[in-house]
Amino acid sequence: MNASRWAVAVLSIAVPVATWAQGNWPVRSIALVVPYAPGGPTDIVARTIAASMSKSLGQSVIVENKSGAGGTIGTGHVARSTPDGYTLIPFSELDASMDSFFQVSSVGRVVVEVGDRAPR
Repeated sequence: MNASRWAVAVLSIAVPVATWAQGNWPVRSIALVVPYAPGGPTDIVARTIAASMSKSLGQSVIVENKSGAGGTIGTGHVARSTPDGYTLIPFSELDASMDSFFQVSSVGRVVVEVGDRAPR
């Protein structure tokens, strides 16, 4: 068997096993980190979304407020968290437009896709 056929054979076994190993999502509670103070507009919207997500996913969605430094502390917390899909952050077009005014080099970019699919 040549090398390319061997690689195809190994991948045909490995890919389904890797997919099976991931299991269903979510299997534990989800943290929705709001990088602003409690009681503000972002917090109110996040709590509304969290209640809806919790109902549709069958898992608790906990809103955590990590305010300070114009949202940098909460955003940094999410950027440094394990990329497993259990720590989310609400993001708006206003936040994206602010990037052109302020450069925050210590925080990575976090993108969360909202939909019916599990994180990849």
